[in-house]
Amino acid sequence: MILWILLVLVAFLYVIACILFYYLQDKMLFKQKKYKQHFKFHYDFPFEELFWKTDDGNSLNGLHFKVKNPKGVILFLHGNSGHMGRSGNYFKRIKGHNFNVVMYDYRGYGKSTGKPTKENFYSDALQVFDWVHEKYPQLPIVIHGLSLGSHVATYVAANRNVRLLIMETPFLSLERIAKLRYPILPATFLLKYKFNSADFLPEISCQIYVFHGDKDTIVPLTEAQLIPLYNGHVKMNVIKGGNHKNLNDFPQYQHKLVDILNEV
Repeated sequence: MILWILLVLVAFLYVIACILFYYLQDKMLFKQKKYKQHFKFHYDFPFEELFWKTDDGNSLNGLHFKVKNPKGVILFLHGNSGHMGRSGNYFKRIKGHNFNVVMYDYRGYGKSTGKPTKENFYSDALQVFDWVHEKYPQLPIVIHGLSLGSHVATYVAANRNVRLLIMETPFLSLERIAKLRYPILPATFLLKYKFNSADFLPEISCQIYVFHGDKDTIVPLTEAQLIPLYNGHVKMNVIKGGNHKNLNDFPQYQHKLVDILNEV
C-alpha cells in the first residue's frame, strides 16, 4: 500500500513538473528586459534609433551605428537575455574597422511590441535584413548571432545573400539542450520552440565562423562541434577558459574577430 502511494505521488509530481516546464518555458527561455517607449538609450558613441512596423501591426525597435565610409554592415542578433540597453556595446568591439552595425530587439524585448513566436523570429529577422540591404545595396552584409541569435542568424543566412556568418556560443538544437538540462522530462513533446539550426545549415553557402568556449556550461562545446557535420564551410574557434558570456574578454576572440572582419 505504501509503495503504491509513493508511486502515485511520484507520478503526480512528474506530471506537475511537465506542466510547469510547458507553461514556464517562455520565461525560462526569453529573459526579456523591457523599456518604456520614451526611454532614451545612452552610449559613448553616436547612433540612430529605429522602428520597423511588422505586417501584423507590431513594432520592432533597434539601433543603427554608423562610421564614415563603411566597407560593410553587420546585422547583430543578440541572445535570449540581450537588449538594446547593452547590446550596443558590440559596436565598441569593431568600431575601428569600418563597419556599420544594425541591431534590434525581438518581440517583447525592450521597446519592441508583441510576443515572440518561432515564426516571427524568422520573419522579423528577414524584414530587418531586407531593410539593411535596401539601405546599403552595394555593401556586403555580415550576420553575427549570439547564442539564441546564432540560430536566427542561420535562418537569415540560408534565405538571403550574406557575405559571412558568425555564430557565437551557438547551439545546434534547442531540443538537445533541453534534454541535457532536464533529462527526465519529455522535452520532445513539451518544447514549444524547436529551434533546430541543422534545418538551415546545409542551405548556407557563405563562410561560417563559430566561436565557443570550452567551459560553457549553458551550451556545451560538444553542441557547437556538431555544426561542421551539417556544413563544410565552418571554421571553429575554441576559446580556452571561455564560458557562455565572457568570450569577448579573451584576446584570442578579439583578435580573431578583427581578422575575420578584415577579410570582408
